[in-house]
Amino acid sequence: MSSREGAPSGQAGGDLRDKALRMLRMLLVNRGRPGVKGWELRRRFGPGYLKVLEVVGVEAAKLGLELRSVEEEGKGPDFARYLLVSSEPALEVGSPLTVVEAAALALIVALTYGGRGEVPLKEVQQELQAKLSKWRAEQALYRLSRLGYIEVDDVVRLGWRTKAEVDVERLARALIAIRPGGGGSAGPSP
Repeated sequence: MSSREGAPSGQAGGDLRDKALRMLRMLLVNRGRPGVKGWELRRRFGPGYLKVLEVVGVEAAKLGLELRSVEEEGKGPDFARYLLVSSEPALEVGSPLTVVEAAALALIVALTYGGRGEVPLKEVQQELQAKLSKWRAEQALYRLSRLGYIEVDDVVRLGWRTKAEVDVERLARALIAIRPGGGGSAGPSP
């Protein structure tokens, strides 16, 4: 075994920027699920992969992209998923969600916001069916789950993709600011 065992092959002379460009290409290629796990980056780029990620963030910004990480609770950066998302709002660049699915996701974000983190499936179904037909609500839940926006079992939780692509704090604050009845101001009604 060599003393360079932890170093990736073919990268012995590569500087930080070269590694960052290779990592950027790796993040851009969709291999089924978007993004790359930290342990994959460590294996390919060595233990200094976090420094390379910083440079990737700068290079990605030049392309109108933002590097995001979605960490699993209680686990370190090696178990986080790193991916590139558009710096522009999703509606400007295209979204895989229909308007109904985006609205369903917004409702789920509102229900899970404020420390709850998860909501009973029955409660989510009741709230969605109050606004949509039963089949459309079920279809939206299924598609959001399949695309990774939510996790569904007996409870509904926000999925890794929502954490990566949606500014949950901003969306929740905007939803809270909307008055019942369609008004956009959070102030008292006249």
